[in-house]
Amino acid sequence: MSETARELLAGPNVAVLATLRADGSPHTTAVWTEAEPPHVLVATKSDTVKAKNVTADPRVGLTVFDSKDPYLELNLSGRVVGTEPGRPVIDRLSAVYYGETPYPLYREGDEWIALQIEIERWRTNR
Repeated sequence: MSETARELLAGPNVAVLATLRADGSPHTTAVWTEAEPPHVLVATKSDTVKAKNVTADPRVGLTVFDSKDPYLELNLSGRVVGTEPGRPVIDRLSAVYYGETPYPLYREGDEWIALQIEIERWRTNR
């Protein structure tokens, strides 16, 4: 990936993840991202719509917007190829996005997973 793409994934930039519902219609949600080559990680609770959607159909789209210039973006498509324990990931992301760790909105009993997205195509608009 380009330096611009890597910077967008590493910074505190909000992304929109698109997954597919069972009927084929899209579902989108704002997420935080972390680059862990060769994957992009997205932390989520295991009972979310996005987690359920990728279990049935692993294809995803992701758009990352630069927090200082929302017209600078990274668009990628790929597949969720696995998961890993999400609590360490959400705590790292919280440090980047909130400036504090552990994640302050964690509730006892929440089960966090990190979706491992394998990138198939990507582009930036600069």
